[in-house]
Amino acid sequence: GVVVQTHGAGPIAWHAFGATGEVPAHSVRAVDTLGAGDAFHGGYAYGVALTGPGNIVENLGLAARVAATRVSHVGPRNWLKYLG
Repeated sequence: GVVVQTHGAGPIAWHAFGATGEVPAHSVRAVDTLGAGDAFHGGYAYGVALTGPGNIVENLGLAARVAATRVSHVGPRNWLKYLG
């Protein structure tokens, strides 16, 4: 299994398949953090669907980008148009 711990603006720690590591969070001006965890989880799940569960660093990087995009915009849906 994969265990992930976020730390707000700090690095994202992960433990999986006998290995550990960290992925940097994206530095953004947070204006609305409601739903950041949901955005992170959705980004991670999308990454796993695209590349498989073994690409932990890549998938967490995607999750971090999605969460950073979410917190950079006010409102529950306004940020979605900024996803690429």
